[in-house]
Amino acid sequence: MLKYIIIFLCFTGIAFSQNQKCELLFKDGTTIEGYASLTKKNRIKFRLDKKSNADIWGSENIQRITFFGFENSQLAFEYVKTRWKRTYELMEVVVDGDIKLYARADTSWIHFPLNVNIGEGSVFQPNNGNISRQTSFTLFLKKIEDEKAILVKIGLFSSWKKKMIAYFNNCPEVTEGIASGEYKYRDMKKLVEDYNIYCAK
Repeated sequence: MLKYIIIFLCFTGIAFSQNQKCELLFKDGTTIEGYASLTKKNRIKFRLDKKSNADIWGSENIQRITFFGFENSQLAFEYVKTRWKRTYELMEVVVDGDIKLYARADTSWIHFPLNVNIGEGSVFQPNNGNISRQTSFTLFLKKIEDEKAILVKIGLFSSWKKKMIAYFNNCPEVTEGIASGEYKYRDMKKLVEDYNIYCAK
């Protein structure tokens, strides 16, 4: 599942540097179609047609943006607030439903020097190396009645299984699978999809 997200988001990151056909969903429930691209500051650069001047929109007005034209599929982003941030962030909607699964892409640049010799007479030339972009993906969960999304942690001390059993505690079809190991972190997409099939209100 995570491999799918990585490939998909890397592809769309290139596409969104240009105008892509889309639909904006405003917080009052109205919609409008046009062309848009995403900025690095969680803003949306929107125009009615490719010849129009662009307007900049953000979380104060927009709830969701859906892009069209990816091999007959759609790609949606929503403004999401997390528990430790006061501002909204644009995140990809991986699974929609009573519980939503979001993915946020975080990009950093890493420098690899060309000449590094360890020991006596070592040479370090940081200005003559290669720069590589590293992208990581963070998952979030949000129940339809909650205002903020929670981080899906994975790691030695994260207690992922325990926390997921508590989060999905009203759905034995899912919690039994988590406890037995049927669902793991890499299965988050299927886990949330199954919850929305079997236990959504």
